[in-house]
Amino acid sequence: MNDVALGVGFGPGTLGFPPGEVMLRFGELAEELGFAHFWANDHLSWPHPLVDPLVLLSAVAARTQHIGLATGVYLLPLRSPAATARAFASLDYVSGGRVILGVGVGGEFAADFSAAGITADRRGARADSAMRLLHRLWQGEPVDHHDDFYELDHVSVLPRPIQRDIPIIAGGRSEAALRRAATLADGWMPYLMSPERIRQGIDRLREISGKQDHRVIAHVFTFFGENRDRARKDAIAYLSSQYQRDMERTVDRCVPHGPAEVVAEELRRFAEAGVTDIVIRPLAEPDQLLRSLEQDAGTVRSLWLEGSRR
Repeated sequence: MNDVALGVGFGPGTLGFPPGEVMLRFGELAEELGFAHFWANDHLSWPHPLVDPLVLLSAVAARTQHIGLATGVYLLPLRSPAATARAFASLDYVSGGRVILGVGVGGEFAADFSAAGITADRRGARADSAMRLLHRLWQGEPVDHHDDFYELDHVSVLPRPIQRDIPIIAGGRSEAALRRAATLADGWMPYLMSPERIRQGIDRLREISGKQDHRVIAHVFTFFGENRDRARKDAIAYLSSQYQRDMERTVDRCVPHGPAEVVAEELRRFAEAGVTDIVIRPLAEPDQLLRSLEQDAGTVRSLWLEGSRR
């Protein structure tokens, strides 16, 4: 548990929409506070404002030196794998090798697929094909590939990423997602899952792969507030609005809420489940976003480090 790395990212949007400078300062401050990685999420069509993750991560890269730059998640079926390979290779190149590509297949919002001009059926198979292609395209050699989804003739992506092969972390909760993470990716990214379900998922990863060691990066939404009951109520209202369904049970099982000290203790349950990384995604009003990071998430990190030294 002491080796679990802490990262930070935005929630699935914020309760409003912060100014661009606040978003960039969030990434900059995350590095100053010592977090391991900064995460941005992705949709092509979303009912709330959302900045393109590659644009945001590129801007944060220019203002930081060390923090990892990650997507959680990038909806892989919506784009050409060659375009994705080039975009993330370029970001890795200009940032000095700091990219983590967290991917998902989407499907919860039909408008994403309408915006991409494709249908959601077979999105898992499409993503699997794209993941195989990404690893090949990042090797720097021309790629020929023909399947039901993509036709590539002598396609090259140069320069290569600094990391040579950018780590791909597959998100999702289904059996197909776990199989994808175990066989095609470099790790698994559970989100909106309880520690108990994550532990079960890790056991399943090991069954599928025959390996004991997997990178597991749990994304955990949090709602900070001195009054725990009020924090719970606000978290339910916010996530229910974002996901357009009742999220009360999800908040009770998966969303630490209340004072920073309480949140830190609840996050330890995720560490005990066997994850390697935890990404704290504070839910906050735009004018409270930086305070939530510096005072609340920063306090969680300090308490985490103190616990690791005991």
